[in-house]
Amino acid sequence: MTIAVSTLPVQDGAQPLPAPLRAGGVGGAYVLSKMTLSEDPIWDRLEAQVRPAALSSARVLLMGFDGANRALLRGWLRGFGVPVAAAAPGIGHFGDTVSICRAFNHVIVNLDSFDSIEAAVEALLTFRKRAPNVTVVAVSSDVSGDDLGRERTAICDATLRAPISQERFRTGLIEAGANRAATA
Repeated sequence: MTIAVSTLPVQDGAQPLPAPLRAGGVGGAYVLSKMTLSEDPIWDRLEAQVRPAALSSARVLLMGFDGANRALLRGWLRGFGVPVAAAAPGIGHFGDTVSICRAFNHVIVNLDSFDSIEAAVEALLTFRKRAPNVTVVAVSSDVSGDDLGRERTAICDATLRAPISQERFRTGLIEAGANRAATA
């Protein structure tokens, strides 16, 4: 796809572009000349530039996932460029907030590994109070769908409905980090 942009001002009574389309400058629009852009949509290009940077400093702890899911998620994390990804098979160490905060800045917790959803929520509330700067992603088959908004930030920064896909997992991590940064 080729589009054109030039910084030459429009001459001789040509109509200027509407204000939102002006390329800058005072009182004029600009004529077009050739410039080649990628065929990718703008979002894909932005995602390729911004999104990996959002995960490149993540140190992720996976908690409460069985062996097969743990291996799958760790593989996805490596593919996303996450430099550190560790796993705890159970949730027994979830209360060890000090150790978790020293080593990790993201925790992904399988809520289905708790005895009940109430116990999971209570543990997340306690963890959030003790570790307000850690990004938390909750995964559960008991939720109705993904929640990437900020409504649940008292307990987590994003919720993903299990089973999850690689793209939903990536999006959930990125949005959770953005939610945590916005509330810090």
